[in-house]
Amino acid sequence: MVLAVLLLITLVVGVVGAASRSARRRTRPALLMSPAATLSPTEQAPVHGVVTADRTATASAAAAANLRAALDRWRTAGLITDAQAASIEQHELTLLQAARPVPAHDTRRGIPLVAEALGYLGGTLGIVGLTLLVSRYWPDMATAGRLGLSGGAAVLLAGAGYSVHEGADPAFTRLRWFLWLVSSAAGALFAGVLATQTFGADAPATIALACATMIAAQNAVFWAGARRPLQQLLTLTASMVAAGAFVAQFAGSVTVGTALWAVGAGLLAAGLLHRTTFPPLTVGVGAATMIVGTAMAAESLQGPGFVMMVLTALGLLTLASVPIDIGDPADRVVLTVIGAVGSAQALPMTIGYFAEHAAVATGLVVWSVAGGLVFVASRRLVRSPIATEIIGGVALVAGAAITGVQSVAFATLFGTATAAALIALGTQPGRVLLSLFGSLGLLVNVPWAIRHFFPGEGRVPLLILASGAVIVLVAVWLARMSGRLRRELRH
Repeated sequence: MVLAVLLLITLVVGVVGAASRSARRRTRPALLMSPAATLSPTEQAPVHGVVTADRTATASAAAAANLRAALDRWRTAGLITDAQAASIEQHELTLLQAARPVPAHDTRRGIPLVAEALGYLGGTLGIVGLTLLVSRYWPDMATAGRLGLSGGAAVLLAGAGYSVHEGADPAFTRLRWFLWLVSSAAGALFAGVLATQTFGADAPATIALACATMIAAQNAVFWAGARRPLQQLLTLTASMVAAGAFVAQFAGSVTVGTALWAVGAGLLAAGLLHRTTFPPLTVGVGAATMIVGTAMAAESLQGPGFVMMVLTALGLLTLASVPIDIGDPADRVVLTVIGAVGSAQALPMTIGYFAEHAAVATGLVVWSVAGGLVFVASRRLVRSPIATEIIGGVALVAGAAITGVQSVAFATLFGTATAAALIALGTQPGRVLLSLFGSLGLLVNVPWAIRHFFPGEGRVPLLILASGAVIVLVAVWLARMSGRLRRELRH
């Protein structure tokens, strides 16, 4: 079985090498490789590229003939000297030559497509073979056999990737990345066997450290500063895992989370400063590592951990929203996505945790942050003021409602006052969205207040009457504001 797997890997290496050499021989200009170039004029078929080149050459020859005729007339008339005529002719002919289109290269795919498919097939079969080998014969194999199989596969696949020439065809670029990916998996298996069987490691963090370090080292060599996003992603991600696993050897989850947050922040800065190839990928890995770090810290230290997680997520969103130049526009998209996902995870947990102990204080904090968002949006201090104002308006209503976990009386009165204030602010030019959130606040808080302050069955008619009145008022208000709403949103 071991011999079969090794033969399969050797076959893949041979196919890839032969295909890459064949591709280098086949990537010649179409005008040199075209059958039309070797046929007689009567045998040549009309080829679009050749016809275009012939027409261009004919037009250039005609232009050169016209130029010489004009120069002869000007020289005969005494307008220019012989030296000037020669200079003009040389200059114009140079421009004509530069304007001629470069012959197109042969873009037909032959061997590259076959090599790419064979490479994927061979790599997949290699993975399946290794998996079957592990599941059936791994317990009976000696340590040397395990190391030889996994390490040999890693080396052979890495060599196969290096034998593929990226410049020959885009297919070869993807094939090289795939072979290196499989090589990284084999290298991780080698590192795991080395850590557990040779050095006797049994802690999950230690095994993860060995595997992640091997993956990071391999892909750092594969990456080597070139534009290879897959190897860049593996290098950065494995480095983050290795850093966390290393710290876990000596400290708990809080320290590990803090270390990951710090390393992720450094990686985020490197991405924003474009210190690596494909900066949005570096930005994404750094930002995600910061969120993961705060989540790990929150497992043991919930209160401060949740706060740090929320602040990190909101900080990423702020960095994506502020109207400053942070480089690639894709960086903002990455920051927005990761910040939004982090906020969606962190905010409910944080609010729920603190609301159990101090709901009024928690609601007031949320309400205050929301008020800040509305203010920032009104001053156009962010790139997306409408989105910021929507988030702030919803959070104002939600912040007031959160206080109801501790005091319903306070929540209903505070919520009603907040809704009325939002409606009032909505009357100002450019702030019509606030009226919508104020109306939402009235629809929530007025029935809630009646349920609380008028207990018993007698409250039902009053509740129905008040709710109907509020709904009618909101409908009339929105009807009157519909024109403003369309104009301001369009603006």
